[in-house]
Amino acid sequence: MNSAFEHALTLGGDARLILDGDGRNAFGWGPHPESLMPSFGSCTASGISTDAYAAAAELHARLESGADPLLEADRLRNELAARLDLPAGAEVIFSASGTDAHLLAARYCATPGGLPPIAVGVEARETGSGVPAALAGRHYGHWSPLAGAVTAASPLGCVAFEKTELPLRDALGRPLSPDERDGRFSSAVETALAAGRACLLVTADVSKSGLLAPAPDLAAALLRRRAGGLKVLVDACQCRLAPQSVRAYLEAGFWVALTGSKAMTGPAFAGALLMGAADARRLREIAPAPGFAAYSARADWPQGWAPRAVLPHSANVGLLLRWRAALKELEAFQALPPDSVDAFLERFSQGVDAALAANPDFLPLETPAPRRGSFDGKSAWDRSSTIHAFGLRRRGKPLDADGTGELLKRLKSEGFHLGQAFRWGGPDGPLGALRLCSSMRLVRESLGPGGGGPEGALQTARNALEAALRLS
Repeated sequence: MNSAFEHALTLGGDARLILDGDGRNAFGWGPHPESLMPSFGSCTASGISTDAYAAAAELHARLESGADPLLEADRLRNELAARLDLPAGAEVIFSASGTDAHLLAARYCATPGGLPPIAVGVEARETGSGVPAALAGRHYGHWSPLAGAVTAASPLGCVAFEKTELPLRDALGRPLSPDERDGRFSSAVETALAAGRACLLVTADVSKSGLLAPAPDLAAALLRRRAGGLKVLVDACQCRLAPQSVRAYLEAGFWVALTGSKAMTGPAFAGALLMGAADARRLREIAPAPGFAAYSARADWPQGWAPRAVLPHSANVGLLLRWRAALKELEAFQALPPDSVDAFLERFSQGVDAALAANPDFLPLETPAPRRGSFDGKSAWDRSSTIHAFGLRRRGKPLDADGTGELLKRLKSEGFHLGQAFRWGGPDGPLGALRLCSSMRLVRESLGPGGGGPEGALQTARNALEAALRLS
């Protein structure tokens, strides 16, 4: 065990990475590999695998021996761009989290002066609680990656977006129809632009409960009609889409926020903002806002960008280590035969849905499989639902949000890691839903030696669901 390395893994995020007395962060994981049942909580956070730990430890050793963190960051950026097959000239800007990627996007698509711009996006419970503050150019918590303690909601000195939040589900947790949902997004964007307001449309691919909205083709049509005042940011922080879809988004002129810490199963707090060549050329000379030193270091930025020359911190070492771990997971996943991956994901998704439908004490949230239209990557990773959200009944009554949170803790104590409780509507008040997910690591380990294939993973998932019923 390398205590200096493990300590470094916990740095450069927010307060949720601080370890408690048991050596675990707020997500229930320590900075070292653990031999537990497969984690189904990748929509929130995952523990670090043995291979990812070794890869990150090797990078830490190089940095400790004097390697240049800026060059190491460039290597990581180049590897991520290659593994996602990004278009020529596309740029990767690292961020401590997906929320920080939204903060960067807001800074670089805003134009000072005139009426305040508007961000039209999905409601915070489907994306992240800190996203509205980040888009408003404010500290979104009490602890920042590089400056430590900050005053939550205080301004960062950049243009602030007003946020229009739109729901994806109705009051009972049912998905809105595509026509109703897309109509609301289109109307909000057109209203903002007609009023002379610059607009950032933030789409979800996919949300915390597994929904994709608005339709990518709708966003593309709006951008073609309104290119002068509109920018589109795809919130792909769950990373539940194929490289072909990421590339298609960038080629359409969208920006993409993603993380290596959700479906990719790297350690929590590894984000990135991707943008195409034309936007990169136009924006690279813009200096960072004064408060950005709390969130961004020089190594986070590609060569030739103004922040690379002026930010006070050389590198967020913890962020680089976590991206090294995430890229190791992506490398292993991409080495699998595509047909085997497709078969696994389709079988696992169908099997989990069947298990939830088989017992009336489960209350599965309807989650249609993602459909991206002309942006579809044509693989099961693009087509399959990989987040399965469900509530439970206790003695015939739906479990409320607080009860679901307590159930999640009890499941962790028995070795079952599911995603954090998701709040959804109910006739008598907010209810809670757990989330059982597939991930790149689950696929890799299940298809590897002794992994048991999709049936082995499904049996473990059924065990987790049975435990949820027993402990609820």
